[in-house]
Amino acid sequence: MKIVKTISILLLLPVGVFAEIAFNNSIFDYQCEVIDFSESGIQENVRSSGIVNISPMDLKEGDIFIDADGTAQKVKNVSRSGNEIIIEAIQPELVEVFQFVSIPEQISDIEFYGQEFSRANSVFTKGILEEKLSGKNVKSKSLNVSLKGQKVSVEGRFRNNKSKITTALQLPYTKLNMHGTWKVWKWTTDYYKGMAKLEYDCDLELGAGLGFTITDSKTWDILLFEGAAVDPNTVSGVKAEVYFFPSISGKISSQIEAYSRIKMDVGGQCQLDGESIFCVPTNFKTWGKSNPVNSAGMSANATLSGRVEARFGPKISVVLLGLSVASLTGAVGPYLSGDVGASVYLYKDFASSRNDKAEFSFDYGKIEIGLCANIDLGMINDVISMTIWDNDFPLYTKQYNK
Repeated sequence: MKIVKTISILLLLPVGVFAEIAFNNSIFDYQCEVIDFSESGIQENVRSSGIVNISPMDLKEGDIFIDADGTAQKVKNVSRSGNEIIIEAIQPELVEVFQFVSIPEQISDIEFYGQEFSRANSVFTKGILEEKLSGKNVKSKSLNVSLKGQKVSVEGRFRNNKSKITTALQLPYTKLNMHGTWKVWKWTTDYYKGMAKLEYDCDLELGAGLGFTITDSKTWDILLFEGAAVDPNTVSGVKAEVYFFPSISGKISSQIEAYSRIKMDVGGQCQLDGESIFCVPTNFKTWGKSNPVNSAGMSANATLSGRVEARFGPKISVVLLGLSVASLTGAVGPYLSGDVGASVYLYKDFASSRNDKAEFSFDYGKIEIGLCANIDLGMINDVISMTIWDNDFPLYTKQYNK
């Protein structure tokens, strides 16, 4: 028998993850129709008010099952090829898998991973990645991608100092309260609202280099590094990813490098109103340090008519059976906008202005350089998402004519 997964669920468990832990004192109650084929699962299943033993050979279209790796799957199609049965599976909705979930508040420490350090192919005589992010403790990852026939080269570098995640999830439920008596008329039905909480505390140094020539309006989500604190038997836990979010609008020919040290403590929580997995989030509350960026900089050679951004930052997700329940994304980085031909080197230390650097060479046009930042919150595989905060911080503006 062969199982074909059209959606890769296990991308959160790459080789090199350093932490493997389970949620402590937690409850995961599956829908009774879900078939558990995991290593620690119960093979029996309730069907038509009776208990039957179902094997993978008995699966049919629409069935929900937990595979041997502990990942939730939904059967899309079952076919035969000679003596082989091929099961095509997709990712199910959370409401199809869980009857009830309870995760008490707990803290996980995350370590990211990356490839060995490799020198960037930079055109800069003085690049900010070489100055700020080089050395034995730096991890690096390089790749080339094709976009509409154009080659786009990307390099990310990363130094992890501290990363801590706080999670909690409680679905709403109704409970019969007997008040310690057998007198039925004194019994009450008590309703308890649920809650979800996700907080991320980190001190990270991140850098990325990007080279391209293109006319478009586009934002890319490029995964640079990832780590997880996950129970390998249930594929449940928390994962942390570091993304590079380059964004362009207009016509741009550019070689750009960006750097930032991010110290942030951001989080969000909400109440869940409804019944079990059939609930909606209410009373959103978010928080974060007022100055999450410790230092940032960029070096670039660019000819542009429009805007280029180089945001990067962490995305934290709570994962149940490979499905994302809640996520928190914080991104910070420099932007360059205007109609200009320019070469730029800029570094800003928000802790001490003695380390600030600024070197500009303009050929023509108007340019604005600054920092942009945003915090986004997502729930239920990011079907429910909202931008909590998004702002620009101009640092330098110049008008220059030939």
